[in-house]
Amino acid sequence: MAIRKPAEAAKLLSEKVSALTGSKPGPLFRNKPFPLEKTLRQDAQIRKARFAETARLNRALLAPVHRIISGNAEAVAAAKKLGVAKRLAKRKPDLRAKPRIENPVRSGSILTFRGLPYDQMWNNGTGELSDSGNYGFGIPNASEGNFIVETNVSDGSESVWAGAGIAVWFQPIANNTFVRFGADTVGYYSWDDDSWGYAAHNNAFIGVLIESWDLRGQTHQIDVDRRITQWSDGTGWYENHNNQLAVSFPSDTYFFANADRQYRVWMWAEAWCDAEGSGLFGSSAASYMFFNSYVCVFEQSP
Repeated sequence: MAIRKPAEAAKLLSEKVSALTGSKPGPLFRNKPFPLEKTLRQDAQIRKARFAETARLNRALLAPVHRIISGNAEAVAAAKKLGVAKRLAKRKPDLRAKPRIENPVRSGSILTFRGLPYDQMWNNGTGELSDSGNYGFGIPNASEGNFIVETNVSDGSESVWAGAGIAVWFQPIANNTFVRFGADTVGYYSWDDDSWGYAAHNNAFIGVLIESWDLRGQTHQIDVDRRITQWSDGTGWYENHNNQLAVSFPSDTYFFANADRQYRVWMWAEAWCDAEGSGLFGSSAASYMFFNSYVCVFEQSP
């Protein structure tokens, strides 16, 4: 049996540990931006412009109806009662038992674990619009492995959005390998749409985004852009819709990988909402999402 030199043995041990725990890439990769930033901003601008035009037309269309209601004391009293905001309390729902995953690790699979602290984080959104109470915030924390996405429109006519996420780096040890990515990332959400004479809309999704570069930090590509709708809702006239639920990120995102590329995997979420009008006739919309990630697992095919 050949006896390995200490340096050679240390290098071999380091490679084995890296295969199990993962390793971060060099400085060429540290400041890579979130790849969907520009697209998300453009989408938000399109939604805002479309909402402004729709709101203008809605006001013109509904003005005669609103004048009739405003001229009747009994109707005004009823409208005021219906217009009392029924906002959903932001409480943590009871967590459900984790589903049994019918996807066992196969014999010979190579497992790579990544945990706290996570490597990178991202956030963007509308921000706070003066003192109106309308806002869209994304708040990530890579050190603690969590992120929050929150939106609210409760004063006047506005369209807002927010997004946030955290990421880990991964490099496979084999070429042309089939990789399953799973994350123990759990959380909850609550959302609310309330209309008293005008419409409100509310949408959100969670996503797993996998991107990669060659070892020089070039030839960027998006390998997986998986988005899972959590809700897509709208109310009108005098409706109120809301929900709150515990939710988990998927554990079955697959992709092909090569050892000559570095992969960055994002767990992220985006939400957007709009509402219009205020006073006797109006609407409101709001949402809140919180996720906490404990560990990520990459399973490489043997």
